[in-house]
Amino acid sequence: MGKKVAFVISSLNEGGAQRILSNMVTNFPDDWEIDIILNDISNIVFPYKGRLIDLGVLPVKDRQNIFYQIYVFLLRVIRLRKLKKKKKYTAVISFMDSANIANVVSGKQYCKVLLSVHCNLSAFKTQKVYRYIVDPLVKIFYKYADYIIGVSAGVSSELVDNYRLPKEKVVTILNGFDVARIKELSYENPEKGILERVETSHLIVAMGRLEPPKAFWHLIRAIVKVKERIPDIKLIILGKGSQEKYLKRLVKELDLSENIVFGGFCRNPFPYLARAKALVVSSVHEGFSNVIAEAICLKVPVVSTDIDYGPREILAPLTDPYKRVTDNIEISSCGILTPKCDGNMYDGREPITKEETLLAEGIIRILTDQKLYLFFKSNIENRIADLDVSRMVSKWIELIGC
Repeated sequence: MGKKVAFVISSLNEGGAQRILSNMVTNFPDDWEIDIILNDISNIVFPYKGRLIDLGVLPVKDRQNIFYQIYVFLLRVIRLRKLKKKKKYTAVISFMDSANIANVVSGKQYCKVLLSVHCNLSAFKTQKVYRYIVDPLVKIFYKYADYIIGVSAGVSSELVDNYRLPKEKVVTILNGFDVARIKELSYENPEKGILERVETSHLIVAMGRLEPPKAFWHLIRAIVKVKERIPDIKLIILGKGSQEKYLKRLVKELDLSENIVFGGFCRNPFPYLARAKALVVSSVHEGFSNVIAEAICLKVPVVSTDIDYGPREILAPLTDPYKRVTDNIEISSCGILTPKCDGNMYDGREPITKEETLLAEGIIRILTDQKLYLFFKSNIENRIADLDVSRMVSKWIELIGC
């Protein structure tokens, strides 16, 4: 007989953590009873299995508003405490900081409490809400959980070193992906009006929310250098976010409107990714980088900034996960790593930085060196099995059951 488990997350709409939760629950054994506790169930994008429980939190424009955050937190704590007592879950698994803290505060006398950490927390310390609220609460409460699961070795190490969490409670479980399903989705017809604008053998794709951590402006500026060598370079950027106007303005300033297409949020990005010569990631920090793993599932090589954390663990798993390339590009087994960009937001008039130039060099190399490209494709074939969702689910079940 299966067990009873609840997952707590804000929503099942766009987002990397949401996609991973979807992968998890849809691949749990059928005899497990699953509840998914959401702030609001009105906008479901990702598939799921189990029963949705709606906290009834009305959506607002400014979700970072401190009063809204306190309201959501208290509501989660009260509702979670009642559900834990009534349902007698084997375990409650939470995703993201607010849900994690609520999961701990609502108690573990009725079930195991497992926290899933998907980001590099230290990278957010420049934001006041993280520095003065989230960071102290993480240090106070996370240690009372049964387990804290980092999605990469870097995230787990940070939790132990910077947040002084008990080493025996911190576990690394890499995000897992339904490889067969991703391949199946990649065969679907893409939305009309995008691929027609990017017909070229030099197509690259970037994916993610148009927010500062993804640093798409660095990639856009790097395309200026790529275009000098490859005039028909085409880039599709898939995602929505607060930086959309800025990024589109930058494209116009740099005269790249014929080379860069904004595809918006896409429920199924895989037809575009499968048709690309490479995925490019220009982020300044990540927790794991789901998009890199998804590219690997489709045998698409990657050019990525060598950031904390994730890209190196996926693309160069046999190297030191804490090593960072700084002055050149690095040829890894499954793609190219380039130095982390500085994260400063530039306009079209300012000179291209050294790091942006190296990012461009990585893109040019992967698009023009056929021998290297085939080397990546061959290595990726052997890497796919490591990222399959079945491995992730088995490790989670082991934690829940032990």
